[in-house]
Amino acid sequence: MDKGDTRAYFLGILVCLGGFMFGYDTGVVGGAITLHSYRESFRYLGYNKSQTTQVSSLAVGLQQCGSFVGCFGIFPIASRWGRKPSMILSALVFVIGAAIQTADTHHLSSFYVGRIIAGLGVGGASVLVPLYSAEMSPKKIRGRIGSGYQFLFTWGIFVSYWANYAVDKHVDQNTARQWQIPISLQIIPGALLGIGMFFVPESARWLVQKDRHDDAWKSLTWIRAHSGPEVQGELDEIRATVVAEREASRGSLKVELKQKVTIYRMLLSFTVMTCQVCTGANAMAYFSPQFFTLVVGQGTENLLISGIFGAIKIVSCGIFIVFLAERIGRRVALCGGAILMSASLLCIAVVLKLKPPPGNGEVTAPGVALVALIYFAIIVYNMSWGPLGWIYIAEVLSPRTRDLGVAIALGTQWIFNIIWSVATPYMINNIGWGTFLFFAAFDAFSAVFSFYFVKETMGKSLEEMENEFHSQAAQTRLPVSEDKGQDECEHVEKN
Repeated sequence: MDKGDTRAYFLGILVCLGGFMFGYDTGVVGGAITLHSYRESFRYLGYNKSQTTQVSSLAVGLQQCGSFVGCFGIFPIASRWGRKPSMILSALVFVIGAAIQTADTHHLSSFYVGRIIAGLGVGGASVLVPLYSAEMSPKKIRGRIGSGYQFLFTWGIFVSYWANYAVDKHVDQNTARQWQIPISLQIIPGALLGIGMFFVPESARWLVQKDRHDDAWKSLTWIRAHSGPEVQGELDEIRATVVAEREASRGSLKVELKQKVTIYRMLLSFTVMTCQVCTGANAMAYFSPQFFTLVVGQGTENLLISGIFGAIKIVSCGIFIVFLAERIGRRVALCGGAILMSASLLCIAVVLKLKPPPGNGEVTAPGVALVALIYFAIIVYNMSWGPLGWIYIAEVLSPRTRDLGVAIALGTQWIFNIIWSVATPYMINNIGWGTFLFFAAFDAFSAVFSFYFVKETMGKSLEEMENEFHSQAAQTRLPVSEDKGQDECEHVEKN
């Protein structure tokens, strides 16, 4: 591994701490709010099932609301001031929110406020990480580095599950420390991300867009670790793409957004992220103890099963990054992954309908099979839609529309996350096995969409994708009838 790749991996790990923040924040709350000490601190030990479900929905859903606002709020900041200061701001906001959550105020309202504020930081980071990593990573390892967001997301979930399990077993349930320990640990990745961003350069592509060419050269030579002809050629390619976009859109983003090929690319990014969040994997991450209670019943070690669930996510995502990320195409992985997930969830629904758990904590063959099927589905997710969704949404967008396009795609993701975080506890309680059937149908749609519409991006530079989307294949799917649009295509192809 050369020095440039080492720096690229370092930068990728650093910015993908945003994924760890998201993962830990996602996984910790579902288990923490079930702890006796948490329910005692916030005075809802006597709540009935419906009221407890409401607490679960709000604790997760309000964070998603904050994330939705954060992903759009960070867009103008990142466009004007850059990716680096925006990432530092997002990390700072997240740390503030996590600190508020940790305070033992005895009022759920204050905890909810902390969830919203932390969500603002997570939402901002969710936009910035794909942007920054796609713009700074060498094309030969861009898929591997971009997959780091999902990999550290799975690590965050894994650590949160085992943190909850550890305090449940080893910390006195009559003290607030039992729930404060896992909640407060999320401050660490936020602080590391914010501090670490002071030591890396700004995005070279953003600097070129701002006509700061000397700074762009310094940034690119730092991340590539040399200043040879290859780096000069890469910088020239970035400059040519930026110039072509400005000429094609007459310097106006509004003009470019009206072009059919731009609309097509943004719809593609939007739909990929929608499909990713509707696989059911995020819902299972938020409420894994509740899902495992549904399939194996009460009285079992559901926090332990959730911990194993988190470990499986890490191993499967790690295998994908090391062995598969740059070997199989995006289209094959997305289409195949959706088919396998749909089949797995459909089998779970059928078995759960025909052989529901006995409810007495007894370990049964159908229960073991259902847990194994959930594990299999999440393995497939972390080798397909989990890591590739974050990469693909930035790869398919043009440099000029990438900020807005990623924000829209991530905004959509957060909208559906809000829906699932609020609806999933009610779905589990009211339709049971139908919850798995519901997500199986979404996965079937994702398979069809991937087969017909997803374009291959593996091994291509972001600038090469400009020519790809103006090729005859892209025009066949989305004709560019206006003369101006055709002229633009020809101009970009020449460059």
